[in-house]
Amino acid sequence: MNDWRAAAAVVSLREAAGDTSADREDDHSWRQVLRDHRKTLRRDSDSAFVQVSMNDMNTLHHVVKRVGARITGETGFASGVSSLAIVTALAKGGAHVAIDPFQGAYHYDGLRAVRSYIESAPERRLTFQHVNETASMAMAYLHTQRVCFDAFFIDDGHKFDDALVELFHAHKMLALGGALMLHDNWMPAIKKLESFIESNMGNLHRVPNPLGHACCISIYTKSDIDRRAWNHYQVFR
Repeated sequence: MNDWRAAAAVVSLREAAGDTSADREDDHSWRQVLRDHRKTLRRDSDSAFVQVSMNDMNTLHHVVKRVGARITGETGFASGVSSLAIVTALAKGGAHVAIDPFQGAYHYDGLRAVRSYIESAPERRLTFQHVNETASMAMAYLHTQRVCFDAFFIDDGHKFDDALVELFHAHKMLALGGALMLHDNWMPAIKKLESFIESNMGNLHRVPNPLGHACCISIYTKSDIDRRAWNHYQVFR
């Protein structure tokens, strides 16, 4: 994306509040995919317990569609519900990358969910990559490969240092005009990360949730390259 599209994306996300027309067009289809997958999860499993809320899935789907994302990524995968919300919103020919080394603990439910959906919709020509590695290692590798994401969802380690490492790489790989989303914004470590962003990263702009949900995803869009001086630092709380 060039500079004018980056600026337009900031305005677009800010003005998106209440505009759910695009979501209504495919309301039944993508939500039905989620409902059908949830029915297959074992009730006594971590997959059934560790899930993104429906409000958050609505937000993910809406934002990915709103920015017209073709390449998306996420840290944390679990049962795959967040990935389904994302891939069902991808532009035709889009690709999604999910990073999570613990699929075995979730009975490979995430892999099953996304692969099944992609196979069921061959006309959309979507691709999917699961990186079976910790977020810090995987994101550093993707960074060396010069991967560029239109939207990225951080939902893995919720310790401040883990989240900061993920932010570092996601910020570098995010396209101008792209959307960065942080999950569990009620947690102290994520609040601290938000404070760091808002004090030190002037090219990431916080935008209101376009669907009006206060919890639990914080949304930022990237309007410029990182122009900070080599010794930049602002105190944050």
